[in-house]
Amino acid sequence: MRTSIVFCLLLSSGLLARAGESVGWRGDGSGRFPDAQPPVEFGYVSKTLAALRVRAEKPVDAAPAGESLAGGTIHEWLVLGPLEAGRDDKKEETLPGEARFEAAEGAKVGELAWKKIAAPAGVLDLSEAFPEAKKSLAFAQTCVHAPQACEAVLALTTNNAFAILWLNGEEVYRKDYHAARIVLKLKAGWNRLQFKVFPGNKHWFLMPVFSGMPADPHEPRHLAWMTTLPARGWGGATIVKDRIFVQCEPDLLVCLDKASGKARWIRASGCYEAASDEERAANPAFAAITEQVRQREALDAQYLAGEDPAKTREARHKLQSEIQKALEAIDKEKYGLTQGQDELGHAGFNPVSDGERVYAFFAHGISVCYDLDGKRLWQRRDPHPPIEHGFASSPALADGNLIVYMRELMAFDKLTGKEAWRISCSKRPDVYDPGRFHSSFAVARAGSVEVILLGNGSVVRASDGHVLFSHAEMGTQQQIPTPVVEKGRVFKLNTSGRLFFYDLAEPQTDAFAPKVSSAVVKVDRFPTYYLDWFMASPLIHDGLVYLVNNFGVLCVLEAETGAPVYSRLLDLGQHQTHNELAARGVGASPVLGGDRIYLTGNHGVVLVIQPGREYKELARNRIDNCYQGPYWLIGERCCACPVCDGKRFYYRGENTLYAFEAK
Repeated sequence: MRTSIVFCLLLSSGLLARAGESVGWRGDGSGRFPDAQPPVEFGYVSKTLAALRVRAEKPVDAAPAGESLAGGTIHEWLVLGPLEAGRDDKKEETLPGEARFEAAEGAKVGELAWKKIAAPAGVLDLSEAFPEAKKSLAFAQTCVHAPQACEAVLALTTNNAFAILWLNGEEVYRKDYHAARIVLKLKAGWNRLQFKVFPGNKHWFLMPVFSGMPADPHEPRHLAWMTTLPARGWGGATIVKDRIFVQCEPDLLVCLDKASGKARWIRASGCYEAASDEERAANPAFAAITEQVRQREALDAQYLAGEDPAKTREARHKLQSEIQKALEAIDKEKYGLTQGQDELGHAGFNPVSDGERVYAFFAHGISVCYDLDGKRLWQRRDPHPPIEHGFASSPALADGNLIVYMRELMAFDKLTGKEAWRISCSKRPDVYDPGRFHSSFAVARAGSVEVILLGNGSVVRASDGHVLFSHAEMGTQQQIPTPVVEKGRVFKLNTSGRLFFYDLAEPQTDAFAPKVSSAVVKVDRFPTYYLDWFMASPLIHDGLVYLVNNFGVLCVLEAETGAPVYSRLLDLGQHQTHNELAARGVGASPVLGGDRIYLTGNHGVVLVIQPGREYKELARNRIDNCYQGPYWLIGERCCACPVCDGKRFYYRGENTLYAFEAK
């Protein structure tokens, strides 16, 4: 999926929120931080991984030549093929001794010869290597040198293709369909990785990405601090004065000190907190839950005091699960969590702030307001039935109200939490509701009128929720990118890759009818895992529109006409499978930091490029922090948009917040 998205009123001077201004996702919503001077080069890389070298074939003298694997991707291969794929080729040898091939450029196997192929973006595109092949298979081989025996995690993406992997002639993977994670046990010296790959249902490629192991020593580059958060989460950071706010599962708002990264306070805003004193007193079952809540708060206090986060996280998760189970035993309908939040969980949103207060929204329908020191000012719960993949719209501030979305667009007075208005965005009650969207909101002005732009193509008057404009083609199902407003022009990207643009104007009476133009963003010549979707929102800068699709294809268009300028498959080290939750594709939106553009992948790569009409890469940075996920060892995933502030670049991983600083 997608990605956590919020859009706030345009803010002209960076991230620092002042009274009366709002700041949230992507800073002011534009993704532009022109006054910042973040580092160009930074990272957090496994030293074990950085010591590995990779090249297409083993050198004659066995020296450790080749490219470092610190970046995680492989750019050089030897391939053999194509061969016609028979019914038994998945189970039996296609060529005699295929597991033990010692490939060399030009060496022949029967009538075929090994040839060297470049993979500049880390994607071995076999469709490009063998453009005429039909129902074929191919072999691909590369060699990895390890100075000593070690282990590394290999995340493998294919396009619904069957693949076999041999390491030094021993089979370590054989599977059909999408993707895998494999722990490779590398011997000292040269190791031979060989794949046998069948075409997928649309494209034919391999994309292996290496990560280090959790216990590996790491080399930080320009790292000011990194903070392990009390629980996982997908939403980005919101910076207010000397504080940073992030949300964690399932209902936490966490305040960190901006200078040091040390947690200042943690507040839970769940179904227990939303229950009134009268509700708790009326049911004796709440007494046991209250005691469990005290135990959870004690764990939070230990975390704030510097206790090992790994210990408090595990214990806290267990307690939280018990608390939720007990609440649902009292009244599942009243205290149950919204189901179907398979993308972002219940906390995968950005907080939003007006500089004096901070507001958070959670997908069990809770909206809450705190002062900057953690005093709760108000809280309310407005649950709604689920939609497919769940709700993903971060809150925004408009016309003195907090704006949230769960099937209905709802406005609550930001000072009191009292409802101001609500309108329905749904057309039917089931989870496949065609009126749904997963984007957040752009808040802007149409002449003298403050308006809210929705992912379904509607423009809503902020004062009363009246729909001023709607557009059926913009509002097709599952819209993920948030609209962007630049100098009064709206850029609305559809998930399917159609960019709409029109100018905002003063509404006449209760409606306005702008002239809408559109352009189709073509990415079909590039490999893709599943669908050519766009989840990231546009970045508009200096007359150009920068778009990144879920497989890491950068498309640059003319802002005036939508005409293509260039497109390129990026070396973002992305890994895709249906089981990666919010990080199942590239979803973090591009941002501008100073005079450079930062492009963030979903598994720890950040590219820095020079804006302009040609691709100019300035740096490729890697944040490689492996941990034990629910099923596999996982290189830390990301779908949150980074933020730039002063000389810092803030990156939110699933478990960790990083601050990199220019020196």
